[in-house]
Amino acid sequence: MTIRPIEDSDIPQGGVALAVEAVCTRLEKAGLILIRIGRLRNQRGFQLRFISGEILNVFDTGSVTVQGKNQAARF
Repeated sequence: MTIRPIEDSDIPQGGVALAVEAVCTRLEKAGLILIRIGRLRNQRGFQLRFISGEILNVFDTGSVTVQGKNQAARF
């Protein structure tokens, strides 16, 4: 999967975008299928949603949280 550069001036560039791409790459290698990526409503990070119900939040601070189904099995 290739993530296109984010061009919205409200979305941080650089480290955060690279961290999101790195997380996506690792999880796809582990067999997860990314279905949606978007900015969090509070504008403090990105949310990645996977086909089997897993949700990852990658914050601008570098923190990552796991939500949704199959948390223990996949992460």
